[in-house]
Amino acid sequence: EISCSLVGSEMCIRDSAIAQTLYNKTKKDILIISGETIIENTSKDIKETVISDEIYNLMNSRQTTLFHSKKIYLTENYLTTKDLIISPINVSGDILGALIIIGENLTDEIKNITEILNSVLTKELEN
Repeated sequence: EISCSLVGSEMCIRDSAIAQTLYNKTKKDILIISGETIIENTSKDIKETVISDEIYNLMNSRQTTLFHSKKIYLTENYLTTKDLIISPINVSGDILGALIIIGENLTDEIKNITEILNSVLTKELEN
């Protein structure tokens, strides 16, 4: 279960930098989730700020997963069939949120980049 959220002005600055770094590297849409809320969003298409139950459950898998062209509701009203990488942010056994990459032709290389940035964020949250 997601037990707490990412808060504070320093967190917002860091999350924004992580989202921008991922976007610059991949040119794919990036979401950063805190609890059940989208706190960073590079997508022009996603207007809602609360994730779907489906994404919440996928975050709780506790592993970074690459989905190819699977129909997934990101929010209650936003269905995508694009590729997704969902990388849960796991701090001391608690899922705090996730990094999500959305786009066509996502690769294992992009998945690896996502995992590296996620581990940087996780280490900072543990300190």
